[in-house]
Amino acid sequence: MSISKLLSLALALVAGAALAQDNKLKDLTIDHPYARATPPGAKSGAAYLTVGNKGATADKLVDASTPAAKFVEIHEMRMDGGMMSMRAVPGVDIKPGA
Repeated sequence: MSISKLLSLALALVAGAALAQDNKLKDLTIDHPYARATPPGAKSGAAYLTVGNKGATADKLVDASTPAAKFVEIHEMRMDGGMMSMRAVPGVDIKPGA
């Protein structure tokens, strides 16, 4: 199972519940995936999770999907001058031990 399939599984879990179980694939973990309900008519929503790598080699998250949405974008969150910002990224490196 690839990281994108693992993420798809985690996103599918959060599609039906506010809180879902953590998931593991070899050395990778997806911790605390969750999504908040969106108001009726909302055109976008969000799911949050932490990907950990307990192994010795790097990996990269490059894709995600869920049956709850037509498409999924991977965003990175950063604090910038005391303000949280989000931007779409083509992938997220998951360093060993991170």
